[in-house]
Amino acid sequence: MDRVVLGSGELCPCCGKRKVVVYLEEEQTPYFGKSLIFAARCEACGYKSVDAVYRDPRPGARYVMRVERVEDLDIRVVRSSTTCIVIPELGVRIEPGALGEEFITNIEGVLGRVLNAALVGAAWLPDKKSRLQAGKAIREILKAKEGKRPFTIIVEDRFGYGRIISEKAEKKEIR
Repeated sequence: MDRVVLGSGELCPCCGKRKVVVYLEEEQTPYFGKSLIFAARCEACGYKSVDAVYRDPRPGARYVMRVERVEDLDIRVVRSSTTCIVIPELGVRIEPGALGEEFITNIEGVLGRVLNAALVGAAWLPDKKSRLQAGKAIREILKAKEGKRPFTIIVEDRFGYGRIISEKAEKKEIR
């Protein structure tokens, strides 16, 4: 399927101008297979929104892996909008959702995203005690990101698109 324009001149949620083009196209993407890509782009301000629907059905899966060595941080992680990522020792839970970011990265990249979110969140904390607690959590994330703190990473996707790509990861099918 070629790119199909679904609408033109839609209202931009960012700048408010009627310059948004909405389109649909089908792509073969790594790790996800055949995908329908819905996208919107504002010709005035550059705002962009992309969503995908995957067409290759897969069984749900849960991957669990213990990260103990610095080399483990290079292991690839795939996240779809239906994937939940949990790192229990760090109190991390990235929930799936309609606005959930899809990405292909490594474990270090997941920790980088967690660190960025923690830094932004800490900046908005109202009191010194909360900021001190956030600082402690941030130091633990940094240790993990440097390979100095072992932890467990769990990647679970009821539609089977999210995964940890490593023989070290234990995989279990879920429904």
